Amino acid sequence: RIAERMLTALHRRRGWARLVTYWGETHTNGSPANIRDIYAEIFDWLDRTLPAESVNGAAAAPPTPAPSLRWRPSS
Repeated sequence: RIAERMLTALHRRRGWARLVTYWGETHTNGSPANIRDIYAEIFDWLDRTLPAESVNGAAAAPPTPAPSLRWRPSS
């Protein structure tokens, strides 16, 4: 499987990687327990990869909307 080969290649390069598979699931996940675990894995990964200041908001500025061009009909 391609995912297993990618995992092996990352480990050989001393990278951190984790492959999580769920018995009975295919490309979509239907079990509520598996879906909860997937979100737990995602949040764990975000906690490990994002800088701490962007998580607790100390140094992160709130996003500002980009200016939008609005068409206004002429009167």
